[in-house]
Amino acid sequence: MSTNNTTTDLPWYRAYTLHSYITMGIIGSLSVITNCIMTLLIAYHKKLRTRTNIIILSMSLSNIGLAILFIYPQYVVPYWPERLGPYCNVLEQIGSLFIASTSFHHCAVSIDRAFAINFPIKYGLYSKHLHTTILLCSVWLCALLLGFMPIFILRRITDNACINPKYVSLIDLYLYYRVFWGIVLFCPVLITIACYTDILYNINSPIRRQVYFCNSRISKTKLMQNLKTTLQMAIMIGAFIVTWSPFIIMHFYISFNKSQDITRDLLILEILRFVAFSYIIFCPILHGHYLRMIRETWLRVIRCRQNKIEGGHTSSFAQSQSGIVTYSLRSTRSDARIYAGLKAKSDSQKDPKFGSISSTNLLNKSDSKQEDKPVD
Repeated sequence: MSTNNTTTDLPWYRAYTLHSYITMGIIGSLSVITNCIMTLLIAYHKKLRTRTNIIILSMSLSNIGLAILFIYPQYVVPYWPERLGPYCNVLEQIGSLFIASTSFHHCAVSIDRAFAINFPIKYGLYSKHLHTTILLCSVWLCALLLGFMPIFILRRITDNACINPKYVSLIDLYLYYRVFWGIVLFCPVLITIACYTDILYNINSPIRRQVYFCNSRISKTKLMQNLKTTLQMAIMIGAFIVTWSPFIIMHFYISFNKSQDITRDLLILEILRFVAFSYIIFCPILHGHYLRMIRETWLRVIRCRQNKIEGGHTSSFAQSQSGIVTYSLRSTRSDARIYAGLKAKSDSQKDPKFGSISSTNLLNKSDSKQEDKPVD
């Protein structure tokens, strides 16, 4: 019996596998919830549809797709991938697509922040929906080409097996994954370092800062707000690098390791996978915490919801009180009309010259406090 079969028959391995299914299920569910909240918040409130927030919206959709289309079929339901037919053949590529998309979205955020700080006037002119759409289409196109490259050049889709590479060599497929993880990790790192180094150089250089204020015609307060937003986005990109780097480095180590018994390495890789995929849970939470507009809008929604709930508890009491007041006012008015009618009738019986006097005329007469002349 092989080592892998012996390992899978052990009780601790079966228990660990069950815990892995449960953990990935929790990660996938929480990812869908948090990213759906962020998506609805930006899509519903028009003032949040800035260029940076639109990129965050697209990133949230990518995280939702990663959870639903990859995490659930691959890691949550046991033996489900083998029953998906042709979809099982592209399951790994779909996961690669969304992971690369998240990485490229961070690159787009870094470029957007650098452009906003270094060229504020041009940024205001070019931060339109058309330019944002072109930027996001470029991000998704690059992620699609990188994720589905094995389908184009290394593999073919069949109904018989989940992974059916061409019978040329498996080395090309392993080489592809090394290149893929290298791009996913180092692309946002290099672009982030380049963009933020340029930003810091422009701000800290006295000559460049003087030229900046002369040419940009924006206030120092606005500049500090942009710098604060840029720093916050850098923290979120750093969180992506910190959570995904151990998993990618361990993946490189296993791919280059020639040892026969890699059970311990696979266990470590699985734990690091939990850490890496947990980033898509905290990504919208970090955005909501650091970005002021999103944070204030979210707090306003929560307050409105609480006021609505509290108003529902007090509405019945308020309605009852308003009903009592309305009834008392109506009864008072009706009593006044009856009294005025009786008084007018008695006056007309005493002096026939006045004729019949309506209650309205009587009230007007009393208000005006004028005496009517007798009719001849």
